[in-house]
Amino acid sequence: MQDLQDLWQAEQQESRRRSLQQAVPADANPAAATDLGTTCLQWQSVELKGLDLLSAGQKQTLLDALPAGCVTAQRLGELTRLITAMFLQQGYFRINLDSSHVGRTLTWTVRPARVAAIRNATSLNTASLFPGLIGEPVNVHDLDQGLEQANRLPGHHVTMDVYPDRNGDVVIALTDVPAGAVHGSIGWNNFGPGSTGRAQAVAQFSVSNPTGLADSLAFNATSTLHTDPSRYSRSAGALYSIPFGHWTFSALGGASVYRTLASLVIHTVRLDGNSWFAGLRGEYVFSRDGAHISSAYGQLTRVVVESRFMGSTLAIQSASLTTLAAGLNHTALVGRNVLGANLEYKQGLSWLGADKDAPGSGLPVSQFRKTTTSLSWSHAYQAYRQTLRFDHVLAAQYSADNLPPIEQMGITDRGSIRGFRNTYLTGDYGFYLRQTVSSPQHVASGMFSPYLGLDAGRVRQHGGQWRGAVSGTLGVAFDRKPWSADLAFSKGRTFAQFSGDAWDTEFMAQVVARF
Repeated sequence: MQDLQDLWQAEQQESRRRSLQQAVPADANPAAATDLGTTCLQWQSVELKGLDLLSAGQKQTLLDALPAGCVTAQRLGELTRLITAMFLQQGYFRINLDSSHVGRTLTWTVRPARVAAIRNATSLNTASLFPGLIGEPVNVHDLDQGLEQANRLPGHHVTMDVYPDRNGDVVIALTDVPAGAVHGSIGWNNFGPGSTGRAQAVAQFSVSNPTGLADSLAFNATSTLHTDPSRYSRSAGALYSIPFGHWTFSALGGASVYRTLASLVIHTVRLDGNSWFAGLRGEYVFSRDGAHISSAYGQLTRVVVESRFMGSTLAIQSASLTTLAAGLNHTALVGRNVLGANLEYKQGLSWLGADKDAPGSGLPVSQFRKTTTSLSWSHAYQAYRQTLRFDHVLAAQYSADNLPPIEQMGITDRGSIRGFRNTYLTGDYGFYLRQTVSSPQHVASGMFSPYLGLDAGRVRQHGGQWRGAVSGTLGVAFDRKPWSADLAFSKGRTFAQFSGDAWDTEFMAQVVARF
């Protein structure tokens, strides 16, 4: 479940980064006026109408700037520029000024250009990308949002042109360079746990626009490669997503099974288990401009995990949960750097057949509460004609409850502190810092990127001791379409307050072919 969620969130972050870097230019109209003179004109006052799209503060700024007494062409030019700037701040990049006068009062009515039509030369549904846009004032933020929704689909490169019509409104023209509806990848890696088998095959594929509503359907599957029936691990998941303007609605689900053998002092025992999950998610982009995107989301998830020892269920490691999560996402460009932030609150519910809390049983709390947060920062630095890219991720979690294992924070998995193959540190609360510096090099029509990593973190369970980990990583990634590969060697050390330290080593390798 977590791998599918992490993959989706990483793709979403990358989509938003590209969207910010490719935002529709907001060219102001009318153009800035020049100094037209200081001679008093025939009007003694100016009145403004049509300011409903502005904030109260912006309206007051314009009212304070209205000329009175001696109305000159210069002051009218300054007012025109200020009106244009105020509307541009709100995203309305094309406005018309209709003038009239009664006596010696000049009245300007601001009329933002409206969307007269959308000329769609793509296979995507504009009602999903730009719902209700026709007839509304044209706003660059709405255009950017719809364009991002279109270009998040693999195999689509949608571009937009904005043309004025004879009435002072605009026509939106969409074009596309499609590259097929089905995309995916197959690969090999050694990320599997030692108990079920290191080597595993991974397959992912997605179908763009399957219903014509600018939607997407994605699948992924992972399986150990050996043929030993006594130990294996297999999982599969699916994600369906459909846009509606600033909204994105998703349904996701998946299942996994595993089996392994454990050697005790006298004999060998069988451990096995299975899990499944299903969820519904809605996300709304409530603020965006050329430098940031902010959204709020909610997700309802049903998950069942069952672990067995010699055919008997292990209650402490099994759970039947229903959870509701609510969170905020923020992505921003700071110069050429990228900032990402997330804050989420999740609560366990008693709905849909979920386990009920049993005080005094010693079992984890099913109706738990927890808060998680993460902060990422990516920036580039030029040194001796070389580009160094720095990526930093800080993540933390806190809960006052004894959490089910699936909801605990793990700090020694592949996505957090690297370097641990046989060591697992989890807890109800904790944090980790993951840092990577890489030097991308263009080689033979591809990209060669050596990198270094340094990670650290701590975690604790209620009633237990703090446990920490640090690691260093040396790796290299190579990407030349359709192939990509990643090799890394990591060494880590764990620390505990009342028990000995331990070293661990991990060699990670993966090869992926995209189609």
